Amino acid sequence: MTFLETLILSSLEAVLAILLIHGILGNCKGKWLQRLSLVVAKGALVGIIDSIVKVSSLSHILSSIMIYLFIIVYIKMMYNRKLSFSTVMFFVISTLGIFIQIATILILQVVYPDFTYNFISGIYSMTASLILALALVRTQKLRIIEKYCSDKGYYRFKITLTLFFMAYYMVSVVSSSDFTQLFESFLSIVIVMILTIFATSMFVKESVLVSAYEDKISSYETQLKIIDDIIEDVRARQHDYHNHIQTLISLSETDKTSASQYAQELVDQDDIWNQLLAIDNKILTALFYSKYKMAKERKLKLKFDLRNNGFESTYHIFDIVEMYGILMDNAIEASNEGGSIYIGMSRHKEKNRFEVANAHDFVTSNEIRQFFTKNFSTKSTDKRGIGLYKLKEKLLRKDDQIYFSYNSDEKEIIVELEHS
Repeated sequence: MTFLETLILSSLEAVLAILLIHGILGNCKGKWLQRLSLVVAKGALVGIIDSIVKVSSLSHILSSIMIYLFIIVYIKMMYNRKLSFSTVMFFVISTLGIFIQIATILILQVVYPDFTYNFISGIYSMTASLILALALVRTQKLRIIEKYCSDKGYYRFKITLTLFFMAYYMVSVVSSSDFTQLFESFLSIVIVMILTIFATSMFVKESVLVSAYEDKISSYETQLKIIDDIIEDVRARQHDYHNHIQTLISLSETDKTSASQYAQELVDQDDIWNQLLAIDNKILTALFYSKYKMAKERKLKLKFDLRNNGFESTYHIFDIVEMYGILMDNAIEASNEGGSIYIGMSRHKEKNRFEVANAHDFVTSNEIRQFFTKNFSTKSTDKRGIGLYKLKEKLLRKDDQIYFSYNSDEKEIIVELEHS
């Protein structure tokens, strides 16, 4: 085809892409002059490539790169979306365009049995494709596709779409290759493979990051709710202080021994607040308070000894919440009603130290080693233990340590966690 013929057909292909983009993303506020200039620029570049590059497979790939750049630039200018979103949209638009054009060609072959592809038949085909795309946009709710492209949870959809498109594209490149020029054909296939790996890697990386951020958000949301409970608890206690003071005044006038005991009970009761409110990290404050409430519901007493108020760590705070939470949960679940649990947090030789101690029947060294085995559990339920196994895996990544020991005199099991 001539340069002008290629420009016209390529421009119509760009119009088809715009029609599908608008069907998925809705109308935009961009000016018609901007759209027209992008369409003509895309058509002209493809025309130049087709005129200069004589190897059909390379020309095919370069033309596709032009449509990719066109879609990226168009979505950025008209909708201001990110590269990852626009890349997914490219695969969606290309895949829809493939099915539309295949359907159009099949229809034309039925209507015109002697149908052969040239400039005139190309005009007929593209016109029919535009009509079919317009009907699709008008009758089908394509806007739902935007959710699959933008929502970061649908990474399987994105990867599957990418692999499907690239598989089709590999076939089209091979079928259009002139195998008398083996090097160019091989280079074309390598380029397609590189693009496939790049796109798939981008979506996999995005899915991993999303999973990590979702864990963080979930942790923060959980702890923020607990912080709200703390605030309400403190407010409720403020209303009780007046009654406590009046009681102490009355007792001090009649029974000083009872007054002293009553005052000591108040001090012991509020010791949890003296400990928790001194911690600079409010997420840890929320974590310890939640375990305090859990133990209280089970009629257990938690004794806190929190000395590392200016807590700092190389771990993310949601990792700390998970590690400390596993140890405290195990201690609470292993304790009998009326029991006592010691929770200590300190700093020792540039390391954070977290200690949990609770009453427990005698355990051997071999049993302690089994605690860190995946699916091992001492509980008499169907639930299998995985907490300590996960904790060990986290610590091994940073060469940190966890120690288990048994105090025969106090008949308690002691867990000490040392980490950076």
